[in-house]
Amino acid sequence: MRWVPTEVECAGRVHLGIGQALAYKYAWGVAALVVVAHEVSQSLKQFLEWAMQTLDLRIYIYTGGVVTPLNARKPPSPLRT
Repeated sequence: MRWVPTEVECAGRVHLGIGQALAYKYAWGVAALVVVAHEVSQSLKQFLEWAMQTLDLRIYIYTGGVVTPLNARKPPSPLRT
């Protein structure tokens, strides 16, 4: 497993976290960002997806005690009977 420099930032200051992750990417060639949030709004998710694709960053969301890759699909909801 390769070591990846990782920045952790709260959702309200995500722009700072992206800046730091870009500095890591410039220095190391790879970087990750973990965004800590109670909830992820659609606009924040769209912004993070743009950053992930455009800036080539690995982005993860930490919410509810769980870290999830941004591009991971949520498991399907259980069927109600």
